[in-house]
Amino acid sequence: MFSVKLFAPKDVEMDELSLFDVIRMAQWAGSKCYNEDHDAQFKNFEKINVEQSLWKTGHHTTIQHAPHYLTFDIENIPVSMVTFGLHMTHPFYNSSQRSGRFCLDIFGKDESSYVEYINSFLSRFFPHCKNPESISDWFLSGLRFFNDNIDEATTLVRKSIDTERPNYLLNKDILAKRMAQDFMRVFISTIVPTGLVYTINIPTLYAMCASAWNGPMIGLMDQLEDTFSTKYNVSFKKQIRQTHPNYVPDFLNFDDFNNCVVNRVNVELSYYDKYVDRQIEFLDAYHKDAETSSGSIDTLFFNPLLTSRMNDDSNFGVTVDVPTVTYGQDQRHRTIRRSNPSFTGMFYVSELINTLPGVRKFAQSFMMRYKELVLLHGKDMMLFFAPYGAVVRYTKECDARAYVHAINKRLCFNAEKTIHDMEVATLAQISGSLNVGPPCFNGSCKEGNRFCGRNVQDKKQRSLI
Repeated sequence: MFSVKLFAPKDVEMDELSLFDVIRMAQWAGSKCYNEDHDAQFKNFEKINVEQSLWKTGHHTTIQHAPHYLTFDIENIPVSMVTFGLHMTHPFYNSSQRSGRFCLDIFGKDESSYVEYINSFLSRFFPHCKNPESISDWFLSGLRFFNDNIDEATTLVRKSIDTERPNYLLNKDILAKRMAQDFMRVFISTIVPTGLVYTINIPTLYAMCASAWNGPMIGLMDQLEDTFSTKYNVSFKKQIRQTHPNYVPDFLNFDDFNNCVVNRVNVELSYYDKYVDRQIEFLDAYHKDAETSSGSIDTLFFNPLLTSRMNDDSNFGVTVDVPTVTYGQDQRHRTIRRSNPSFTGMFYVSELINTLPGVRKFAQSFMMRYKELVLLHGKDMMLFFAPYGAVVRYTKECDARAYVHAINKRLCFNAEKTIHDMEVATLAQISGSLNVGPPCFNGSCKEGNRFCGRNVQDKKQRSLI
C-alpha cells in the first residue's frame, strides 16, 4: 500500500559529509512538499533553489534532514496515519510532508483509484470490514462535492483577494486556487494518500516499533524497520514485544445527529498564572534580540539570555476545538505539548465557503453519514477516515518561548486562516485585548516576494480569507 525507502545514514564518516549532500537532501524534501506525486517530485527536485525557496522563506525543516540520521521517503500513506499516527506518537521528528495548499492536484485522482486505495487499506488492516462500499460511497460523495464546487469557491476567494490582499505581488489566480482548496478540503476524508520525508534516529525507530498502538501503526513501523534492517543487515524486531493496547481517541456526541456545523474555532484558556507579565518581559527581550540578529534562521531556542527568563510562571494551557486539518498543522510546533485529541461530533466549514448554495446542508448530511459509519464499523477503523473538517478538541500546554515561536509563524497574514484565528483567539484571552496582529507589526515582512499583500494596519484586511 505505502512504500518506504531509506536515504541515510550514509556509509561515510561525519567529516566526509559534504554541503552538497545536505543541499540535495533539502531539495528532495522541499520537492516532496511542492509536488503532487512522487514522479513530479523526482523530476523537479533539482530545480529548487535552496537559498531562495527554502532558506530565505523560513522553510528550514527541509534543511534539517540530517544525512547521519535515518531519513525515510514514505509514499502513498494516508494523511490520517500521519496526523493520528506518526506525528501524534513522537513529537520530535523532522518531516517534510506534501502540501495540501501548494499541490493543486493533490485530490485529482480518478474515483476508481480512490476506491481501490480504500479497499487496499481495509483489506490489509481491517479485513473484518463487511461493507467497504458504505465507506467508499461516503468518501466519493465528499470528493464529488469538492470537485463540483471548487470552481465557484475559487471565484469567491478571488474576489476576496482583491478586497483583502490588494497588494499581493504574485499570481492572484494561482493563490485563489490554493486558498479555495484549503477551504474546500474539509469535505475530503484524511484517508487520501500523501507522502513525506521523515527523519528520526535509530533509538527512536526502536521505541516507535515497540509502542505502535494499532494495526496500521504496527504495519507502518514494521515496514520502516524492515527497510532499515535490509539496508544494514541488522534487526531488532525479534527483541520487540508489542504489549500496548489498541488506542482510540474519544468520539464525543457521535449518537447525536442534530445540527453539527460550525464556522469558527473555539478557544478556552485553561490557566496562565503570571503568564501575562512574563510574556511582556520575554517578548521585549525577544524583539531586541531579533533586531540585532541577521539572516532568517530562528534563534529563539538558542539564546541563553532568553532561556534564563523561563520559569514555572511562564507556562499556560488552552483547550481548542479546531478542524482536523488545523490539528495537523498545529502538530508542526513540536515544542508545544498536546493532549490526545477527542472528536467532538462537529464539522467545520469556513464563513466564506458557507455562503455557497447548499454547502451547509451537505456538510450536515456528510458529517451525519460519518457518524453513522463510526457507529456501524467502529471507532478504531473510522479514525483513519476522519474528514479534514471533523472538529477535534485537545489541550495545549507550553511556555512563553514555545508559544512565541508558534505565533510568529501563525499570526502571519500568510498563514492558513483557521490556525491563524486559533492563535488570535488564544492570544486575545491571554492579553485581554483583541488588538492582535501579525509579527510584521513589530518590524518588516520576512516573506519576501510572498508578502501577503494586505494593508496590515487595517483589521478588515483579514475577514474571510
